[in-house]
Formats: sequence, C-alpha cells, structure tokens
Amino acid sequence: MRRPGYTYEHISRELGVTMRQVQYNIHTYQLEHPTPQKAPGRSLTLSNICTDKNEVFTTSSRKGRRMTV
Repeated sequence: MRRPGYTYEHISRELGVTMRQVQYNIHTYQLEHPTPQKAPGRSLTLSNICTDKNEVFTTSSRKGRRMTV
C-alpha cells in the first residue's frame, strides 16, 4: 500500500492498526527484501572466444561465405 503513495496514517486507518505498527512492518519488509540484484549466471555479452567461434562457423558455411563482414 505504501508504493501507491498512501501515508502511514491512511494505511493504519484502512487496516485498523496503529501507525507505529505500519512503520515497523514497512521498515522490516524493506530490510528483508532489499532491491533485487542480478542473478548469477551467464554474462549478457559474448566473450571473445564465443565471438570467434561464431565467426568461424558463419564463414565456414557456403551461405556464410557470401555474406559481407
């Protein structure tokens, strides 16, 4: 509810809890769920080795030889 721009006071009235409970829960949630980081795994760009392999593969085919670089 905080993201759409509601104040702590508005949230506490809607839920029937104290404003302090709202503050505590929002703060606790933000500590447990920080901004997501990029997941480990494959890189987003090709390495030089992969680029070289792709170039060799492309130029080795009959159709690839007709392509201009």
